[in-house]
Amino acid sequence: MTDKSPATLGAPVRTVALVVGGLMVAGAALIHASSEAAPGLVESTWPLRSSLNANELTELVDNQFRAEMSQATGEGEQFPPLSAALVQLAREAYAIDPLQVSTLRTIAVNELAQGREEQARRLMRLAERVSKRDEIVNLWLARDYGMSGDADAMTASFDHALRTSARAREVAMRPVVNALATEDSHVPLGELLSKRPEWEGAFWREFVQNPVAFANAEAFFSRSGISVDRIPLGDRRTLYANLKAQRRFDTLSRLAALDPDTRESAAALAAGGFVTADEGNPLAWTLHSRGTYGTTLRDEPAALEIDARGGSFGLAAERIVEGGRPIRLTIAMAEPVPANATLRLSLICPGDSPSTLGEISLGAGERAGEALVDARACPDAALTLSFSVAEGRRDALMRVAKIAALPG
Repeated sequence: MTDKSPATLGAPVRTVALVVGGLMVAGAALIHASSEAAPGLVESTWPLRSSLNANELTELVDNQFRAEMSQATGEGEQFPPLSAALVQLAREAYAIDPLQVSTLRTIAVNELAQGREEQARRLMRLAERVSKRDEIVNLWLARDYGMSGDADAMTASFDHALRTSARAREVAMRPVVNALATEDSHVPLGELLSKRPEWEGAFWREFVQNPVAFANAEAFFSRSGISVDRIPLGDRRTLYANLKAQRRFDTLSRLAALDPDTRESAAALAAGGFVTADEGNPLAWTLHSRGTYGTTLRDEPAALEIDARGGSFGLAAERIVEGGRPIRLTIAMAEPVPANATLRLSLICPGDSPSTLGEISLGAGERAGEALVDARACPDAALTLSFSVAEGRRDALMRVAKIAALPG
């Protein structure tokens, strides 16, 4: 028997094997979650067993297995013990038809609970040859192959489990993504994804909303060699929006630097042009509108336009800029600021207690401004454009031609 102790395995294979071991429990949850069988099914049908044919007896085994799993409180990678009545029923079904997956799996799980792993392995592998559609069989074998160092067989069983069950893809992805909390998982998970498995879409859907992924995203992409643009564009925008909402500007900036789709828009932003985050660059401008004002982009001539009622004020637009250095802020108007309005361009260091590092204020009739701001103590900063309009009947139309934040 192969020595599969953790000390004999390389860290990457061991880590993914343990991840998949956790999925074994998720697979069990998927099976029992949809079960409508009630505990005690075996006992209640005991007098009728002699009248059941092979298929009916197998179905009875599977239903009782699901019922007992639904009541289980096992932890980690351990299956709970099965009732003696169920084990006896499974052995009777096995004697009639030894090639039923649910029967083989039930007996194998009992062997595992009793510590007879080699016998369980034989039964699980037999069940896999009969059918590749049982989540528990596939996930347990994936874990077992991984622990023995057979990465190809592990990946194949893992793929079978997720390819054959949409529910498995959705439920099982959380423990996979959570494994990113361990650095040793980054390279092997990247290798799994490099094979473009059918469950990749489910992985990214979980990734873009998972706090563990937020904390480890930059390290994962850097270590694994997986490109950020492997995330579908819609999911990528969700990831960026979630990072921005959590004020994880440092991670956002570094992912944007790794994202090939942001390069062209990054050059436009550096030149002072207006690109919105909706176009895919998380560091681009986010526009804000309220009931009393609206912020839009105009093409001819190019400008950011704020159309505001008298007495209104607020945040018109914001974007993220790389800090950690002096920054030269510049703003240029397409037309002078209206007589009843004021514009303010601010560089803010986010955090629990946000602080304004510097700003430019433009009043009536002014067309441009510049300021050198010391942002060395702030790795990533928020550049905000706000306004106010004096009370009265007069509205104000403010048109900004360029805003730049360049190294000072």
